Amino acid sequence: MTLRIISFLFIFWTGITFSCPAQPDSAQQHDVASKVDSIAITGAKTTKLYIITNELTFSVGDTVSNTTLRYNRERIYSLGIFNQVVVERNKQYPGIIEIVVEETWYLWPLPFVEVVNKDWNKIAWGADVQLKNFQGRNETIKLRADLGYNPGFKLFYIIPYLSRSANLFSELQMQWGFMKNSSTKAKEVYGDDFSFRYYLGYLTIGKRLDKFQKIAPMLGYEWYNYPISSANHSDRNEKILGTSVVGFTYLFDSRDLIQFPQTGQFLSLGWQYKGLFNELYHFGKFMGELRSYFPLGNDVTLKTHAVGVAISTDNVAYHDLVYLGLNERVRGSFKTHQEGTALANLAVEVMMPLIKEWHIKLNLPVLPDELQSFRTAIYPHVFCDAALVKQVNKSLAVQDGVLGYGAGFSFLVLPFRVLSFDLGFNDKGKYEFIFQLDISF
Repeated sequence: MTLRIISFLFIFWTGITFSCPAQPDSAQQHDVASKVDSIAITGAKTTKLYIITNELTFSVGDTVSNTTLRYNRERIYSLGIFNQVVVERNKQYPGIIEIVVEETWYLWPLPFVEVVNKDWNKIAWGADVQLKNFQGRNETIKLRADLGYNPGFKLFYIIPYLSRSANLFSELQMQWGFMKNSSTKAKEVYGDDFSFRYYLGYLTIGKRLDKFQKIAPMLGYEWYNYPISSANHSDRNEKILGTSVVGFTYLFDSRDLIQFPQTGQFLSLGWQYKGLFNELYHFGKFMGELRSYFPLGNDVTLKTHAVGVAISTDNVAYHDLVYLGLNERVRGSFKTHQEGTALANLAVEVMMPLIKEWHIKLNLPVLPDELQSFRTAIYPHVFCDAALVKQVNKSLAVQDGVLGYGAGFSFLVLPFRVLSFDLGFNDKGKYEFIFQLDISF
């Protein structure tokens, strides 16, 4: 039964992704177009104006429709630095496009509690200091001290416009601490659960090709210290493993609202090579992801999501294996754990709004106004997920695939969180309740 359903889901997804036309809703069918004479932006007290204008898909002299204005509103929302965004024609002079934004709170020196790998038995907590929209250029500086599960420190510095003239961006990541083992094979070898030390550092300097496309070369270094041999299925007895990492990623993103899209596509194609100049430990890794969103009319949206990862050899360290049951999961078989050297994960979802958009503005004492204004929505959905893992030293077997299906609700509290409640079933009819935070399908 699992094989038949997975095969049907794959064929259905492939056909939909490459042939399904977007159906206009009633608003699109009665759309109005006009020429843009000027663009007026208000409310950006901290934000540089080019951060907003660089997201627009139109300029002065273009002809824009209501659909285009709505799409660009969501692109500005996707920056994650505004509580509210309005993009509309001036009522008296329709050639003037008015963009009104309300900036959010940018400095977050707060304690946090977080679910690790979507597992409520793995709770991290600690202190989180985040500065968003640094210098008004949408730069993000984040320092985190993790306690509880996987204790350690993390530093991120993201610069969307390292060079405006060359369209360069950069991202720096540094992490160090202790990580709990996720491999069942490693647990069998050690005889119990264990943690290992790690240091990670990555630097990406990429180029924005146009409004939708980016390329991102990456350099990095990883260091791990295991209580057992770090190598999976190997005769080597290396407890300490340090490897260089080089990579390259191509990104295409035409989604409207990144946090909760309803139209557009996202494509990521990445390649990494670990162990450059290391004769004993080196391999290649391919990663691909495709998310597609098709409006079907009457505010109904069809969403498809496919992820694929493949490693060039079976002889890799435990932390370099791919896992089903950590970040990649199947709703309905949410706790299923598999590990190997290749993974394919496929999901299809149909959603429609119960509450399409509702702005809430509170007036509580002490809290800054920027923290009391947010955009909310509620979307019920039905879904079907499937995944397949090539396990170490075993042939790929479709009958080992994992299936889940069900229904649920997504709750938006933008620009802060996206929450999802689901009732999922596996192929044997067993059910489970699933609660996730910050899920972007």
